[in-house]
Amino acid sequence: ATTFRPSGAASPVSGQLYSYWAGALSDGVVVALVAPDGAQTLSVNFSDVPGLGSGTFSWTELYSGHTGSGVSVSASLGAHDIAIFKVVHGGSQTSVPTTTVPTMTVPTTTVPTTPGSTSTGKPCGAIWTQCGGQGWTGATCCQLGSTCKFSNDWYSQCL
Repeated sequence: ATTFRPSGAASPVSGQLYSYWAGALSDGVVVALVAPDGAQTLSVNFSDVPGLGSGTFSWTELYSGHTGSGVSVSASLGAHDIAIFKVVHGGSQTSVPTTTVPTMTVPTTTVPTTPGSTSTGKPCGAIWTQCGGQGWTGATCCQLGSTCKFSNDWYSQCL
């Protein structure tokens, strides 16, 4: 995944986690909305997302399983929350094009700047490997198909 800048959004700042991420999938695009500093509501028009263009899209929020369709999506996020959407072509326009969905709080999140590696160049962890925890110096992201799940302050694992 890589950052993208929606219309009206501030530019990414070096060394700071950016709020808007997208990456190509074999059957659509994954879009991540991140609240790195504090609670906020983030919205994105799908026409601003690389690889989508204009039109109506169906989406699934991957933590909650909530689904919808329209030309945009929105998420009300607490500090350090992330909402991840799988977006595919098609779907019918809903009467309210922007939908707010519940999200999962992620205690610590590092989003890779290139597929399969972190901004430090370390590779992302394979499924079942450790991906975080107090004092952990290894990979803090997981390879495509797995997610870093918080277990306790000392251990998070790619599942």
